[in-house]
Amino acid sequence: MKKIYINQDNHQFYLHPAEDMTEAGCRALVDYYAEPETVKGILFCTNVQRALYDSNVWERFSNIDDDNILMTNLKLLSRHKVDQFAVWLQRCRELNLEGWLTMRMNDCHGLGEVVQGKIGSDCYKWPTEMWLAHPELRRAPYRSERSWEGAFNYMLKNVRDHHLALAEEILNRWDMYGLELDWMRWGMMVPPGSETEALSVLTTVVRQIRCYADKAEKRVGHKILLAHRVPSNIETCLDAGYDVITWAREGLADMITFSSFGDIDFSCQTRLWRALLGEKTVMNLCPEFATVKSYPGGVAYAYDFLTGSIASSEGFDNFTLFNDCYQELYVHEEFLTYLRRLGNPGVYEMPRRIPFACSANYPGSNRRAALPMPLRQPCEGTDFARMEQNISLRFPYGGKAANAFLLAGFSAETDRQTVESMTARMNTVLLNRTECPEIREHELKHPMGRCLPEDVSFLQAWKIPDGVLHPGNNVAEFLPEPVDGSIVWAEITLLP
Repeated sequence: MKKIYINQDNHQFYLHPAEDMTEAGCRALVDYYAEPETVKGILFCTNVQRALYDSNVWERFSNIDDDNILMTNLKLLSRHKVDQFAVWLQRCRELNLEGWLTMRMNDCHGLGEVVQGKIGSDCYKWPTEMWLAHPELRRAPYRSERSWEGAFNYMLKNVRDHHLALAEEILNRWDMYGLELDWMRWGMMVPPGSETEALSVLTTVVRQIRCYADKAEKRVGHKILLAHRVPSNIETCLDAGYDVITWAREGLADMITFSSFGDIDFSCQTRLWRALLGEKTVMNLCPEFATVKSYPGGVAYAYDFLTGSIASSEGFDNFTLFNDCYQELYVHEEFLTYLRRLGNPGVYEMPRRIPFACSANYPGSNRRAALPMPLRQPCEGTDFARMEQNISLRFPYGGKAANAFLLAGFSAETDRQTVESMTARMNTVLLNRTECPEIREHELKHPMGRCLPEDVSFLQAWKIPDGVLHPGNNVAEFLPEPVDGSIVWAEITLLP
């Protein structure tokens, strides 16, 4: 069954050799993703802060004065008169794949680098002349510590008109299965404190783009779907100004992809989203870049996380791989094998890791990071999440495993002998301590190459008996001695 969407991002294809900048080279990219027969559709990125094609309404990426491979190959396509998007979309139709275009609604690559004067960085020249000349168009021009502060301010009509012009041009130029509006690049659209007002403002933008799509349908003779990539948490969506519920109820969201920014959210509110959006809206999960954060800063990378996310995410219709397209370049055959095995039920035949991960929040919101969890209870009777010395952590379940383990990672100041006597339970069942299964790099190597966060000093494992895990939430309970040290990582490991 085809369940996977590939987000073909702004950069990856243009890193190919120059000889691929032809119609044949463009078709070969689609052929590659079609081969495993598990890919349902491909979303081709049309822009960063500049258009990745010869636009008449936006500044063009190919006009940047630079000779790196990205700029060189875009200029080659233009010189060869190859419309890569037209070729990709046509090839998708020929191979019975959904061919989507995706528009980044407020890309910020290079903005921080410019303000901070980081000349020579990869994306220093990406910002537009419009952005450089008009700091008053930025959402927080008085700040410069990262790139988000320089994002365009959608509360301004000329900013909205600027982005609407690109959406209209895209819909008028190509024949596509659908257009995705990527609100997660980079996810901050308005000045701090304007987000509630932005709910109606951004909805007006979406309505206008739907009107453009309706007009384009008459030209191409078929329905053009509208999709959105948004935060996976309902509160984060609303905090950011994204009224996803209204979009769905007004028919402005045929498909919604729930994502985080640069990691996997294992706590996505699937049942709540379905109740709010109804049955007509297609719901996809985007386990971004096989990356997990047990808390901000506690980062690990492994494709076993992505596999675990897909296997444990009941209620979603499909899955979108974002930033994983680079594997087509670096581990060409291994990535094909991985895509082939991700097809249901192949996903249950692979090792899966389901960590206790924090979820992303909009700036200024309460952080949802239960870890690190001190072994010594810091306060008594005041924290509903930890009323006693007992520590409870909730995990989804990735199904069908011959060997299941509960793993906990501890900080350096934790006494190992104390941990060895710690009681652990899963769904009330007492677990036996066991040798830790090997935590190794997945056969599909992650470019960041770190299977556990750096602050994990040592691991302790417990064997989970057959029949203890079940669909939905599974609760691990730890009863430690009140000593110094912390749990900084926890996961369910499922081995075939």
